Amino acid sequence: MEWLSDLGVFFTSSAWKMVAAVIAAGGGLIGLGVTIGRWWSKGERTNLEQKIGILDGQVKQLQLDHQAEKGANAQLQLVLAAKEPEVSALKHQVAEADKRLALAKQRLVPYYHAYLKLKPERDELKKGLGAEKDLVAKLTGDVGEAGKRLVELERTLDQRQADLNRTDRRIQKALRLEGNLWAARALQKVPKFRPLGQRKHAVVSVMNLKGGVGKTTVTAHLGFALARRGYRVLLLDLDLQGSLTQILLPFDKQRQLAADGSLLQHFLSAASADKTRKLADYAQEVCSFDDSGGQLDLVATSDNLAYAELSLTLGWLLRTGERDNRFLIRKALQLMSVGARYDLVLLDCPPLVNISCINALAASDYLLVPVTLGQRSIDRVPVLLKRFLKNELFRKHINHDLRVLGVVANRTYREELTGGERADWRQLGGWCKDAYGEAVKQFDTVIPQMLKDVRDAETLAGAPDPKSKLAQLFAALAAEVERELPSECRRGAAALS
Repeated sequence: MEWLSDLGVFFTSSAWKMVAAVIAAGGGLIGLGVTIGRWWSKGERTNLEQKIGILDGQVKQLQLDHQAEKGANAQLQLVLAAKEPEVSALKHQVAEADKRLALAKQRLVPYYHAYLKLKPERDELKKGLGAEKDLVAKLTGDVGEAGKRLVELERTLDQRQADLNRTDRRIQKALRLEGNLWAARALQKVPKFRPLGQRKHAVVSVMNLKGGVGKTTVTAHLGFALARRGYRVLLLDLDLQGSLTQILLPFDKQRQLAADGSLLQHFLSAASADKTRKLADYAQEVCSFDDSGGQLDLVATSDNLAYAELSLTLGWLLRTGERDNRFLIRKALQLMSVGARYDLVLLDCPPLVNISCINALAASDYLLVPVTLGQRSIDRVPVLLKRFLKNELFRKHINHDLRVLGVVANRTYREELTGGERADWRQLGGWCKDAYGEAVKQFDTVIPQMLKDVRDAETLAGAPDPKSKLAQLFAALAAEVERELPSECRRGAAALS
C-alpha cells in the first residue's frame, strides 16, 4: 500500500505539473511513461538512501551502545573480580551456617518428638488456661476491691508505723528520765494550784523514801486525833499494799467497794480517761465525833492499785490519755466542793517515786516525814528534800508551793529518846537544814514502838480509846501539827473550846 501513498504525493506535487507539460509538448504517453519511470526510479532511490542513512545512524548508535556496554561489562568484571574473595568468604560462611543449621535441626529432632508427645497435654492446658482466664475475669472486680482495701491497709499500716515510731521515741525519752517522773514538763494543761489561803483545806503528804518507818500508822492515827479535835479529815490510801485501808475498814467492806468500783484506782482510771468523777464520791466514813463535829473519811484502795499504777504510768509515758496523769489528784482536791466538805487531807504515800507518789506531791501543801531513828532511815530524809523540794525541775514542772511540815520520830525505843536516838535526831536536823536550806521542824512528840497499844494499832481497826496512851500521843502530835498550819486552816482549838 506504500505505492498508493507515493502516488497520492505525486498527484499533489509539482511532478504532476511536469507530466502535464510533457503531454502538452507532444511527447505522448510513451514519453510520459519514460519520464515517469525515470522520476519514479529516482524517487525510490532517494527514499532508499534516506532509509539507509537512518539505518547507518542506528547501526552507529548500536555500535556506540555496544562499546559502552562492553566497557560497563569490563568494569563489572573488574568489580566482580575484586569482590570474588569476599563472595567466596560469604559463600564459605553460608556453607558453615548451613552445616550448623543442619546440626541444629538434627539436635532439635528429639525435642520435636518430645513436643509431639507433649502437644496433647499442651492442648489440654490451653483449655484449662481459657477456663482460668474466665475465672480471672470473674475475679477482676474482687481484685479491684481488694486493691482498694490493700491501699487502705497500707495507709493504716503507715499510720501505725508512725505511731509506733512516736511511741518508741517517747519510750526512749522516758528511759532517759531514769524514773524521775517529775523531770518532764506537763504534757497537757496542768490544773491550777489554788493557794491554801483560798482553799482553807490543807493537803499533807505523809512520805518517806524508806519503807518500814510507820507512815501508814502515823497517817491513820494522826487522822483520828485531828478528827477528834474537830477537823473533817479525808485520808487517801496511795500505798500499793493498801495497808491503810486494811487498818481502817473491815474486810467485807473492802470487798464490797472493790465490787462496786469505788476504790481509788477506779477513780484514777476514770479521771485519766477524762470522765467526770468527784473524788469525794469515793470517800467512805470511818468514824465521826459528835462532841467536836470532827469526821474521818477514807478513799480506800487494794493491792490492785499496782495494776492501775502501771496503766497510768504507761498512759503518761505514751500520752494516750486526755490528761497528764501526774495531776489527777490535784485536780480533784482543788475543787470547791472538797473544801466545803473537808478541812484537812492526809495522803499515805508509797516509799517509792511512782505516778501515785507524784500525784500526791503535786496536790500537797505540806510534806510530813515519819522516820525511825537509825542511820539507814535518817539518811533518806535529806535525799527526799533534795529530790523534790529543792529540785528546780520538780518545782518547775510539778509543785512550786510544796513545803516541809516537819519530821516525826516514830517507833522509838521509849517515850524518851535514848542517847543514840538523840544523836541521830540531832544529826538529822543538821542534814535537813543543809538539804532544805533552812531549819526543818522536828516534832517534840515521838511515837514509841514498845507500848503495846502502839504495836496493836498497826493491826487493830477503829479509833483508839481516847484515854489510851496511843490516843494521847497522837493527840499531842495533832496539836503540834495544828500549830504549824496557817491560822485560817485551824478548826480544832475553836471546836474544843
